[in-house]
Amino acid sequence: MVGHALVALVALSGDLRVQGDATSESRAGETPILAGQPSQAFVAEVLTPLVALTYRDAGVIFEVSYAPRIYWADPNPLGRLAPLLLHTVNLTLDDQMTPRFRLLAAATGSVGEADYTTLTQILGTVQGALPPVQDLASVTGRASIRGDLAERWKLELGAGGLYWKWLQAPPNLPPQTILWQASAAEDATLLYRVTPRHDLGFGVAFAQARYSFGLDVLTIGPTATWKVRLTPSDDLRLMLGLAYVRTDGPMPAGTMPLLGPSGQAVSPVGAFEFLSRVARADEVWFSALAKGGVDFYVDPVIGTAVPRASIEAGIAAAKVPDWLATLRGGFATPIRTTPFVVPAGVVAPDETAFAVTLSLRKRFSMNFFGEVGVRWADRGPALVTPDFHFHQRQLYLYVELIGTTRQVPTPKTPGSV
Repeated sequence: MVGHALVALVALSGDLRVQGDATSESRAGETPILAGQPSQAFVAEVLTPLVALTYRDAGVIFEVSYAPRIYWADPNPLGRLAPLLLHTVNLTLDDQMTPRFRLLAAATGSVGEADYTTLTQILGTVQGALPPVQDLASVTGRASIRGDLAERWKLELGAGGLYWKWLQAPPNLPPQTILWQASAAEDATLLYRVTPRHDLGFGVAFAQARYSFGLDVLTIGPTATWKVRLTPSDDLRLMLGLAYVRTDGPMPAGTMPLLGPSGQAVSPVGAFEFLSRVARADEVWFSALAKGGVDFYVDPVIGTAVPRASIEAGIAAAKVPDWLATLRGGFATPIRTTPFVVPAGVVAPDETAFAVTLSLRKRFSMNFFGEVGVRWADRGPALVTPDFHFHQRQLYLYVELIGTTRQVPTPKTPGSV
């Protein structure tokens, strides 16, 4: 089999290269060491070497990479001197399949020892509750196809999935503890260009989730989309729809049904996305992105299904070719009128979260970069919870040094050839 693989690689007509990166990040501040614990002062060093195999051909870019993450911290989540080790494999594909259709795909798989910040990268920076895991396996992926069906008709198809499992989970955990979760989501939208500036579309979205104790959650609903080009550099997209949610399977003893006795619900959903790109003649580039909305969110950690409001925003400014400054953040919370129902004496789980990152990157040479920044995040229960307060503060400074063997292109001045 290895021989056949080598023959196939030799037969490829494109550019096949082995490339590498190395990142060193030093941190100092405060963070929870494990999910659910109070914040405490810490220092950490994160080393991430990466080796990648990249293939480029006419209309195709494919890359597979391996990046072990070596995390040393004081205090250590496992209470030892040795660092945490997390193995990660990434796949990306950009394929202009035909003159009209383009395929974009990405997948990440990880297995090993995860610190608190790694969980936020896997489950999302605005995921409310985080599992108190120390060893995990996870796989995430997303693929989309976009293209022109006809002069005025566009098709957008997307599918993605998430799987994570708590490895070496301790015995005698509460029955509602989720040891693994698998989910998938698919969407299809057909867009019609009404005018050169306006597109209208209709579609449908599906989502399925299954939990370790046998519960299944299905979400399906129609959507309507409006896209408008506000200016040559500003785009706005609005989406409205309905979500029908149904649960099947048992709930752990002592917990409430996710959606009440009926096990089903219907809820309006909506979203917006605004993208702005501005390039100035003095070699300064600005870009801004804001998106948010209301969806019917199935929490992958505490196993709830509830309408959730979320927003993400970011702005970047680049001084070509050596400086890049970014500010980005996000916030999410469930839309509840009553607090989460929990047994007496049990603390309500985290469902509200925010995260903010400010960074400044300097390019020292074609293949060597440095970055400094600050990250701030926190978590708490639903806003309607009595005596609501955030209690998982993560606030730290970091310094990164990044080296790469890749050919990093120098951005051109607007208007130049």
